[in-house]
Parts: sequence; C-alpha cells; structure tokens
Amino acid sequence: MATGLLRAASAGPLVVFALAAAVVGVAALAVRPGPDARPPVQHGPRFFARVPRWLLVLGFVGALAYWLENAWQSWSAVHLERTLDASPAVAALGPAVFAGSMAVGRLLVHRHARPGAERAVLVGGASVAALGSALAAFAPSDLPALAALVLAGAGCSVCAPTLVSLAGRAAPEPERATLVGSLTTLMYLGFLVGPAAVGGLADATTLRVSLGGVAAVGALLAILAAVIRLPSRA
Repeated sequence: MATGLLRAASAGPLVVFALAAAVVGVAALAVRPGPDARPPVQHGPRFFARVPRWLLVLGFVGALAYWLENAWQSWSAVHLERTLDASPAVAALGPAVFAGSMAVGRLLVHRHARPGAERAVLVGGASVAALGSALAAFAPSDLPALAALVLAGAGCSVCAPTLVSLAGRAAPEPERATLVGSLTTLMYLGFLVGPAAVGGLADATTLRVSLGGVAAVGALLAILAAVIRLPSRA
C-alpha cells in the first residue's frame, strides 16, 4: 500500500527501493542478537534414509498452494492497473488485500481447526481460492476484483499451514525438522514457478486468460486434496 501511495505521488523506483532497503536495515538491527546471546544446545536432526512417498505427494500439493499464493502476490497489481485501468494507488491494494486476507485466514485456522479435519480444510480452502481466483481474473472493474482477491486470499491461507502441520505430526521425532524442511523446499518450487508461468501464458494469450489458469490450479488443488491419502500420525 505504501508503494502505491508513493507511485501515486510520482516517486520513482529509486525512492521506493531505497525506502524498502531502509526498512530491511532497521529490521535487521532490531532482531540482532545481544553480545551475551548463545544459541541453545540442540541435537541435530537424523536424516531419514529414504524420502517417504507421502512427503512427495504433500510437496506437490503444497507447490500448487504456493503457486496460487505467489501468482496473485506478483500479478494482482499488474492485473488491476493494466487490465482494469486502476490507478497505481488502487492497484497496490491488490497484493495488500490478498496478503491481509491470508494473514487473517491463517490466524483463524491455527486457532479453530480441529485435528482430523485437515481434508475438509484443504478441499474447502482450495475451492474458495479457485472461485476467488476466477472472479478476480474475469472481474469487470477494480472493486469487484479486490473483493475477489480477499476471497482468494482466504482460501489460499489455510492450505500450506495445514500441509505442514500434517507433515509435522506424521514425522518421527528424530526426523521431524529435516522432513518439514524438505517439505517446505518442495512447496517453494511452486512459489518460484507460479509467477513465471503466469507471465509466460499471458505473453502467449492475455493476462485475464493466464490468471484464469490460476483458478484452474486451485481447482486441481481441491481435487487432489479430496483424493490423496493423508499421512497418519507418527
């Protein structure tokens, strides 16, 4: 949102990125360890002998979830400004409302989701994300698109945390840190691929069509979440 306001005030990239660098620098100073800080003594994780098949399945499903997330984080402002002729300030609300909706959704699912309801959470979240993505992609103007992004963010928000929680509960204690780290690495492949895929398809067709494909990814995620075998507790 701050970037959108700066752009509306005719600030250039140099000013925007200089301010972003300053914020990162202040954050780094704020979290630096004190002179007497010592890391806790921990036993290193025992690497598992083979990659469990369910880890690969969860990793692929999680990659689709991150595909959805970063596609909208990277392209929603562009979609609002170039497709729907929104001003820079309004276009900047795209990733802002999407991220805000995701934050609220993740706090709520962490607090209220019951153990054993993971499949329902995954299917419901992915379905809502697919619907919101379709509505945002083909919205007639900026305000309906922003409302749809709130819906898409709410749906996306519950998918990745639920998958990581499943992996953590299914992993044996000595392997838990390594297994969860491996899962998130697999999931982040979708985070990398999603925006590039949207851009490539938009170049070949239109941005609306390409973002409609993001909705198709959400529908695929819902189908897979309904049929895959979820891991049991360790």
